Amino acid sequence: MATSNLSTSSPLRGMTGDMEALALYAGQVCGQVKRVRPAGDVVREMMDEARSVLVRLKLLK
Repeated sequence: MATSNLSTSSPLRGMTGDMEALALYAGQVCGQVKRVRPAGDVVREMMDEARSVLVRLKLLK
């Protein structure tokens, strides 16, 4: 699949052409990424943290 100039498509594995002309969806937060983890681990950690906060706020037992 060839890229088109100033396309808003995200770069995909099979694309060829001038990748610099594509939109790159990354903000300042991408500099905070320290490691790659499985999504399930991230979601579990978020849920554990949410439970902990709700217990402290006495909204969950």
